[in-house]
Amino acid sequence: MVAEAFASATIHFFEPKEFSLMEFSFKKSCKYKIVKYFLLQKTVSKLIHLFLKINGVIEPTGSSKVFFHPFSYRKFHPGAKIKILSGDLLFGYPFPDVSYFPSYTKSVIAMGENSQLVINGDVNIVNGCIIKLAKNAILSIGDGTSISQNNVILCGAEIEIGKNCLFSWNIQIMDLDGHKISRKGEIPVKKSKKIKICDNVWICSNATICKGVTIGEGSVVGANSVVTCDIPPFSVAVGNPAKVVRENIAWEK
Repeated sequence: MVAEAFASATIHFFEPKEFSLMEFSFKKSCKYKIVKYFLLQKTVSKLIHLFLKINGVIEPTGSSKVFFHPFSYRKFHPGAKIKILSGDLLFGYPFPDVSYFPSYTKSVIAMGENSQLVINGDVNIVNGCIIKLAKNAILSIGDGTSISQNNVILCGAEIEIGKNCLFSWNIQIMDLDGHKISRKGEIPVKKSKKIKICDNVWICSNATICKGVTIGEGSVVGANSVVTCDIPPFSVAVGNPAKVVRENIAWEK
């Protein structure tokens, strides 16, 4: 799967056209070096998977695997687990069509003590994302979900993401307050409330999903929206705070 993604990412560079023998040799050499580089990345990714599996961080089911980009940053505290119920997790690799985001930014995953990342199917988290789980937190992601570049997911307690969801770039999802907040005279408390994103949800660029909300199945969250309350199924919500502007909608990837 990773090799196919690499192939599709580079094939536009080698479209057939008329050129001299010298140009042919140069392009053939470049293609060889690129393919060799990608195969090296794949080998390193397999070694990372094996190392984390031996150390008990990754708990795969059957032939399921986690493909970490070699340049991604990974930090796992004692007891942290990545549970792969089915499928594969692709983490930190760029889009197949790299022309959208030509520069590479490494992805980050940091998991606190006894936290769990639960993957149920094929999931793609591309480069530039930051995934952080607090102590005892649970983040679950369903089959066919794709998380685009520069997304930030901060999980303090529990975040549930369904199947076939599509996240655009620069999205923030946080089920907790960044800092402790209270009225004057009260003891400051940092509170977390579960976020649930149901199946087939499309979240557009620069959106923010706040704690305690549920986004219903088949819904769309517009660009630059701030979701502070529940969104019903099959709706379009936009604005700050996000409000439903259309109902009974359907969308396709």
